Amino acid sequence: MSFLRPGIRIEEYRSDDSYVLRAELPGLDPARDVYVSCRRGLLRLHVHRSPHGDATRSEFHYGSAFRTVVLPVGAREDEVSATYVDGILEITVPVPGAAATEVAVTVAGPD
Repeated sequence: MSFLRPGIRIEEYRSDDSYVLRAELPGLDPARDVYVSCRRGLLRLHVHRSPHGDATRSEFHYGSAFRTVVLPVGAREDEVSATYVDGILEITVPVPGAAATEVAVTVAGPD
């Protein structure tokens, strides 16, 4: 059973020349329970939560959860960084030229 239903909740955005993915992962030990990998344009996040001791009652969900997202074209998989602060895992992937280009919208008049 996955401990996060329906899965790992994320948000993603572009910042300057980077793609940023943030995941809600409260209560985990990132050194032991969180695994991040990139390969062939895919970023994979795998987390595992184990029970702590012999609880007489628990409503926590334990086990593994996975999440895979497609990286933007040109992402530098060899330069990925990840930080974990206050239950939020933030993964940053450099993407040269990732900044959005503004496109003018032309409004057509009535014929």
